[in-house]
Amino acid sequence: MGSVAAKPALLLNRSAESQDLVLTPDGLQPAPKERDPTTALQPLIDALDQNVALLDASGTIVRVNAAWRAFAREHGWRSSRAGIGTNYLRICDESPEGADVGAELRALLAGRCSTSKMAYDMTVAGDLRGFTVTMSALELGDRRWVLMMHGDAAPALPG
Repeated sequence: MGSVAAKPALLLNRSAESQDLVLTPDGLQPAPKERDPTTALQPLIDALDQNVALLDASGTIVRVNAAWRAFAREHGWRSSRAGIGTNYLRICDESPEGADVGAELRALLAGRCSTSKMAYDMTVAGDLRGFTVTMSALELGDRRWVLMMHGDAAPALPG
């Protein structure tokens, strides 16, 4: 029996001065120069019940899940992007309750630790609420990312 050789991929356009083209439902489009390494994570974070955000190495929110979006809508965050493009460190720095979370996030981004879990209280819509946050550093490609998972917890009792 003979073997069937695989056909080579069809290069639609290949020259030093032009970009490769790919066929999309919208027709021929320039091929992306760099694939987003976080794309594959979106279905995973969408499957989680906790509020989840993925931050880049500067602390900027680049992806969120459906639970994060719902929480944002319920608590007055009017943007349909639910914080994507916002620097999470800036949010921590602007809130007295965020100082400890911001310090832990800075340690993760600097590579001083790879994971952190902590409880914190925050006033949301006039009510003191308790939360937990788990932050984990991820290495995807040659870049560092931080996966943040927020969940509800009982608020700390005044001491």
